[in-house]
Amino acid sequence: MSTEQGSVAPTNPHEIISRGEAIRKLLGMSSNSIVLPSDSLYAQRGNIKDTIQRILNTQSDRRIFLAGAGVTAAGAALLLESPIIAKHILESVDKKGEQLFNLCHVSPEEFFDQHEEKLKRIRLATTFIPEDHDWKDGSQITHHNSKAALEELETIVETLGIKNIRIGIRWENAIGKDGKFDFSFYEPFLKYCFDHKVNLCLNIGLKTCGYPELFIPDYILNQQKDLPDGSTITLDSQIVSPAFEYFHQLLNYLTSNCSEEELALIKTIQPENEAFLFGGFGEKRLGMDQQYVKKLAQLCLAYLPKARIIVTDNLWNLLDRDKAPGLVAEMTQNGDDRWDYGVNYYIAIPEITEFLSGVPFIPKDDKLILGRLDPLILGMTPPLSSIPLFSFDRIRDFARQNNFSIHVSEGQAEPFGGVLLRDGKEPGDSLTGYQYLFYMITEHIANFDQQQIIEVSTWKASQLAKKMRGDDLTQDNRGMVYVTQRLAEQVA
Repeated sequence: MSTEQGSVAPTNPHEIISRGEAIRKLLGMSSNSIVLPSDSLYAQRGNIKDTIQRILNTQSDRRIFLAGAGVTAAGAALLLESPIIAKHILESVDKKGEQLFNLCHVSPEEFFDQHEEKLKRIRLATTFIPEDHDWKDGSQITHHNSKAALEELETIVETLGIKNIRIGIRWENAIGKDGKFDFSFYEPFLKYCFDHKVNLCLNIGLKTCGYPELFIPDYILNQQKDLPDGSTITLDSQIVSPAFEYFHQLLNYLTSNCSEEELALIKTIQPENEAFLFGGFGEKRLGMDQQYVKKLAQLCLAYLPKARIIVTDNLWNLLDRDKAPGLVAEMTQNGDDRWDYGVNYYIAIPEITEFLSGVPFIPKDDKLILGRLDPLILGMTPPLSSIPLFSFDRIRDFARQNNFSIHVSEGQAEPFGGVLLRDGKEPGDSLTGYQYLFYMITEHIANFDQQQIIEVSTWKASQLAKKMRGDDLTQDNRGMVYVTQRLAEQVA
């Protein structure tokens, strides 16, 4: 990457200026919304939304990410209907989860022997967050520790062998103290990836990966009069104008300062992170509508036409699960086959016990079961498997019908909120939990009859990399290293 910055492109989000007539035609295409075949079965979900929204309004931290939008929906729908029936269903779900978890309690060698045909169709990726190494004074960041972050990246790429990396570009870290665009913090990490032929997924937007997700510069955020907590960003929102000015600057910088060979390594752009998550996420719980995300994605493609777009969602987003695949289907049916659907799959729910302690209608024993629910298993167990709200199979069917791919944009592989798996170990320290993650993905997320490869991006490989650098690996960790390296060497 060179150090010169090119001129800034126009900034009106409603009139994106592209590089050629073909792109102008693309941006001018009609956008008929795609309706999932099962939408009629969602007729009564508004009442559930109202109930859950009252609960969510009492929360202010990250627990609403999964516990609020996911388990509360399941618990409310089940336990308010019939406690006796609900108890039976939850126990069936729990038993099924235990059976599948125990199925993965084998050595890594045996795990690959049993599932090699499907495991070899995984393209392994991971999320890397350079800001994880920032030095802080309390909650205030004093300065970045780029040296430690680069060491982590080197371990992930050169020792673990992962050559597909997602990096979130945080707006607040892409400007200088004078408020002008400044990419110097991210340059060393992109240069390393370019030099080592790492395939990149750039997460660009107002919400990017890593808590608290919202990384808008303070001086911009303080100017917003129409952005209360829980807002939905639309193209008419006040913040869209400065946001698209920043997006243009970022994309123009990349295309002006990277070689064609380097730009070819930017394989994917993720516009926003979990934009449609019901109840929002992060300190301000912001969400985005489909037209805003579509316009941001089209801007990215105008600058990087060879990249793919991935629109992500969370498997626990039961109430708004249609929006992300619906947008991908819309664009695919309109003739743009560069769009993929990504799901974030967390096999254990953070801080669920504390959250559920404030939900009076759920019995204590049931709270323990709810705390270890897997959203995939929830939708596999009768009678929930016949209810579109819970079953992920309808999303897989929808992807087949509309000919787009499903990938896993985050797969839980690190400790999260102190939660323990069924073997009493944290995610990231459990070999069984790690193998269970990949088993469930290949069996119940991947559309292998439609797509040859499924990309699985773990959240994250950083703890494993840290333990490797400190020579602090447990027996489970060593098994996880073996699984990671073997998966990483299969598909570039």
